[in-house]
Amino acid sequence: MAFCTKCGAEHQAKFCPKCGQPVSGKQDQEPKQSEKTTKHKEKTAKPKGNPLKKWLVAMLLILIAGGVGGYVYAGKYFSYERAVDQLVSAIEEENADQIRSMAESGVAESITEEGMAYFMAIMHEQERLDAFRVDMLANLSGEQADVSDYPAVLEQSGSVWGIFDDYALKFESYTIEIRHVVPDNGVTVHYNGDEVGVFEDGNNRLTIERIFPAGDFITIDYAGGYGEAEEQIAVEELGDLFTDRLLSYTWDFEGSYIDISANRSDSYLMVNGEETGDAIGSGMTLGPINFNEIEFIQAYTEGQFDRLISEEKAVNPDDSRYELVFDEETVEKIEAEDLFSSINQHVTDWVDAYRDQDPGKFSMLTNDFAETYLTRTRGNFDEQRSQGWRYQGYADRVDYDIASVRILNDQADHLEVSIDVRLNFQSSFYAVGTDPSNTPLTRSTSEWTYYLLYDTDRDLWLLDGQEELDNWRPEDEYRYEL
Repeated sequence: MAFCTKCGAEHQAKFCPKCGQPVSGKQDQEPKQSEKTTKHKEKTAKPKGNPLKKWLVAMLLILIAGGVGGYVYAGKYFSYERAVDQLVSAIEEENADQIRSMAESGVAESITEEGMAYFMAIMHEQERLDAFRVDMLANLSGEQADVSDYPAVLEQSGSVWGIFDDYALKFESYTIEIRHVVPDNGVTVHYNGDEVGVFEDGNNRLTIERIFPAGDFITIDYAGGYGEAEEQIAVEELGDLFTDRLLSYTWDFEGSYIDISANRSDSYLMVNGEETGDAIGSGMTLGPINFNEIEFIQAYTEGQFDRLISEEKAVNPDDSRYELVFDEETVEKIEAEDLFSSINQHVTDWVDAYRDQDPGKFSMLTNDFAETYLTRTRGNFDEQRSQGWRYQGYADRVDYDIASVRILNDQADHLEVSIDVRLNFQSSFYAVGTDPSNTPLTRSTSEWTYYLLYDTDRDLWLLDGQEELDNWRPEDEYRYEL
């Protein structure tokens, strides 16, 4: 193979087919580069660059592009729009763990499982949840939407890396106000089982601050003079937790009450022996009862003369019903006519005894009183005989002061009463041996308090004592003509 000595083209002909140079002599085996070609190659050749520098430049461009994209992505990730969507989705899906993770620090732990379930339930209503989304977006965008009705709101709570805003769910604080009407100390309040207050020294109001208290419960108990009582209240029953921030409850336990009845419908109540003026009638309720102050109760009724009083009944916290019983036999015995009959008979006996000077005429005296009374009467008779005087006349009327009757003992086997009386006589004393008709009768009176005891064997009243009255001032006078 030959090469052209002029242009270096490879050929085997006598003339170079490229430049026409004739072939002369021996041809070179290797082509020679022309000076022009060599210079051209030297002129167009590129210098060799640094590979590390090229790599760093490429990486910088990639980082710049990635950083811008990452910032844009992070901005969307930490945006309030995404936080609102995340919260709404958690409510829709009833994802309590997600909601707790979004709550502000230290709050989630104070909300019970029941409380969280209640929160999701009241927020889950579609119309309410849609309004919540709109209001949260508007408020976080700076439009200042009214979010005061919601039990929890999403708020900006800090920043991430000092660049992006962070958001947390803030639950509203509730005020729970507890009152009571127990007229005594010793009322204790527990919140979720923990004691939070004791009402003392007339204080009847307690305020508790809690974060979304749904699922919480309050226990109020009392042990004191008015008995014992306990009540438990679920907080969500005190109001609408969606709109109400002040929840109040008044414990209406005033103390224990007792039911009282009596076997007489015209009876009234006595407490510790004191009349209250409260009519028992067919039945009554008394309270609140302070068992430290009330020892016993009784019933009383206005009889024909005095108050009839029932048996005592001790009052204690274990009993709520009491029946007060009058001794009907006693009530039946204290009748006006029976008393009048015995006293009238005694006055008649007195006239007969003094007229005949015979102590045996007295028939209405108890054995105990008869001994004293008859001894004095015999002395009077002895004095009259020694002076030569005899008695004549009669008793024409006995006046009774009904208001003065007192029941001194109402036991059936020892029934005793007293009554004030005035005795009216037409009488005189005349000398023995003279004509009685020559001594006119004159009116005289004497006033006495008579004490009478019921004799169960003879079934009548007997005179058991007497005291002379200084003044006769009847309040309710009844005149009995003899």
